[in-house]
Amino acid sequence: MKQHWFISLFACLLLTNCQSDYQTLLLDEAQPLQATLLFEKDSNNYIYDIKATETHLAILNQENDTMLTVYEEGKYDSPIFIVGPATYQEAVLRKPHFRKEVTTDEVIVLADNNSRFYRLSPENTNWQLQPEDPLFDVCNSFQYNRTQKEIYAVPFRPDLPYPFYYYNTSEGYYWVEADSCVHRQLAYKPDCYLCELCVHEKKDRAVIAYRFTNYVTFYDLEGNIETNIRIGQTAIAPKWIKTGALDTENTTKCLLDVCGTPDYLYCLYSGSADYATPTYLIAFHWNGKPYKTWQLDSYIRTMSVTNDNKTCYVVRSLPNKAQAISYYTLK
Repeated sequence: MKQHWFISLFACLLLTNCQSDYQTLLLDEAQPLQATLLFEKDSNNYIYDIKATETHLAILNQENDTMLTVYEEGKYDSPIFIVGPATYQEAVLRKPHFRKEVTTDEVIVLADNNSRFYRLSPENTNWQLQPEDPLFDVCNSFQYNRTQKEIYAVPFRPDLPYPFYYYNTSEGYYWVEADSCVHRQLAYKPDCYLCELCVHEKKDRAVIAYRFTNYVTFYDLEGNIETNIRIGQTAIAPKWIKTGALDTENTTKCLLDVCGTPDYLYCLYSGSADYATPTYLIAFHWNGKPYKTWQLDSYIRTMSVTNDNKTCYVVRSLPNKAQAISYYTLK
């Protein structure tokens, strides 16, 4: 599909003084996609994270006693594994999220409580949640990714304007800088640097996508910027209230979620402060070049794409605080 794709080097140098050349991706030729419903959850549930493999679908739920549920693909009436009051593993998980790095095997890994990774795998057809590594101790973080040597994550730090860090036990933290044109938009205010992070170790890439400005930045694994991409014709900056704090309600929401497969990085993009505005799904090659753009039929905040790049599973909001688990067939 034809994309409007050009390098804005001259404008970048004159107007924003970026560290690196940035490229601009326009969305006017996005291909429309319609969702197919799988199942619904009522208002007693709040599904906040989803992970799909080619054979299974897992969801995390913070409003229900059943914290983690795993379904076999195509069989959503009866889960094959749960973590809840009836399981001994209820006491194990505290604040779980699915880990974000690209893997080539059909594995589901969780990060929990800034201290432990758990691998979810079947043992003789009986699923078990097993600690993957010894305990670690890092600052309050999310968007965990793991390579052979380091942990990559996005910090919750009110004092540091860094999008992410990587960490190992022998050398500690390496705090990675944003591009200077991103700093320009976010004004070095740490609460504005909220972003999504995905690491692909085999491609030597760590990619961040910002919530409150419309940039996606591709790094190598040492934190050097490779490509900086602006989505849309003009840069988006946060809004602040009179006290100088971030005006979260009225600020434009940009990148909402990312997911990586061996071939592509997928990003959910809003570009609106209105939660009723349909979301875009953008796929990039791991060198930063765009692959395809789709316009979805509703606002989507959370998604997971299978490694074969055929299916995107999403969580959609419904009236009365209900939610729908749906999927898009990627064409």
